[in-house]
Amino acid sequence: MKETRAHVLLLLVLTFALYAPTLRYPFVNFDDPGIVLGNPVLRENSVDAWVSAATERQGGTFLPVRALSYKIDFAFTEGNPLVFHAHNVLLAGVLHVLAYFVLLGFFRDPRAALAGAILYAVHPVHVESVAWVTGRKDLLSSIFALAALLCFRRARVREPASLAPAALALFVLAALSKATVLVLPLWLVLEEFLAPRKEGEPARRRWLAGPAFFFLAAFLLFVIHYQEARLAGVAKEIRSADDQLRTVAGGLIEHLRLLFLPEPLCARARSGFGSPLYLLALPILAFAAVWLRPRQGRSEDRLRLAAAWFVIFILPTANLIRTSTPAAERYLILPSLALALALAPALSRRRVCTGIVCGVLAILNLARQPVWSDGNPLWKDTLRKTTARL
Repeated sequence: MKETRAHVLLLLVLTFALYAPTLRYPFVNFDDPGIVLGNPVLRENSVDAWVSAATERQGGTFLPVRALSYKIDFAFTEGNPLVFHAHNVLLAGVLHVLAYFVLLGFFRDPRAALAGAILYAVHPVHVESVAWVTGRKDLLSSIFALAALLCFRRARVREPASLAPAALALFVLAALSKATVLVLPLWLVLEEFLAPRKEGEPARRRWLAGPAFFFLAAFLLFVIHYQEARLAGVAKEIRSADDQLRTVAGGLIEHLRLLFLPEPLCARARSGFGSPLYLLALPILAFAAVWLRPRQGRSEDRLRLAAAWFVIFILPTANLIRTSTPAAERYLILPSLALALALAPALSRRRVCTGIVCGVLAILNLARQPVWSDGNPLWKDTLRKTTARL
């Protein structure tokens, strides 16, 4: 217990130290003015405004949990960006702690869980979600999704009826923060079948006690979010089969590249096969595959779980339906936990290697943060990197 508390404190201190520079950043002219600053519903402190924030689209999207979090910030300030950025950093700390407990459930080894959580915390693909005030939806949805997963695990070892409603409520909050977490039931089903069955527990009862509720909630929430998109006029058309396949494949490769080679990062990432970076990513992926080759059954199962985690949580942003951004750093906030799941046990046995890997990622993280310090460096960086890839 003392070791776990020390690890939690270490992760919080690491998060605050890593993202402290973002506290002095202003808002950026990338959705922040329209969604946050220029929204009178968020600024107004009245009952009608709170109801509107919870029930109506704000900034063209129906994300009531994020909208209510902004109203909490406005309750303490008239729009000081320090409060908004501090809120994001606090949420990032909570997310990293929850990731630690999720990994602890996988490994049953606090040191392996800590190594994975540190790797997850310092990865530079998370800078966009933390440094960008509008990116808070990714933090909130990930927090509630991981909390729902932890509650679901506890319900499995206890009487299912005791924690299942809490897990369901957390899942609803996650989906109302960002709809991409609607795939969480797929992972819960996977864990349900992999977990050992209680003695004398019928398989059918176990099924009805868990994932069935999540599938029902996922279906209803999907209908709600699709209806909102249709009414807003942003429902997407399906592309031709050839174009769709190339887009999906390019996006998946780009996201894998960002996991293992998170440089360069770009707010308007493009997917494709023409960049020389893919040639560099291939030997890195090959080296990772050799280094992580299964040496026993547990290793093989762990790598399969990591691959399943990545595939399930990248699925909503895999461009199966047309999106304006084929690939983005923020899309990896949950899928990137697969990297920690794959590497954590090996890193916990190689402390020097852990220090090197996490140190390099932390340096890249700190180097990426100033890009989000203002609108000018953000768009200059985006234009330069986008032009270079054309």
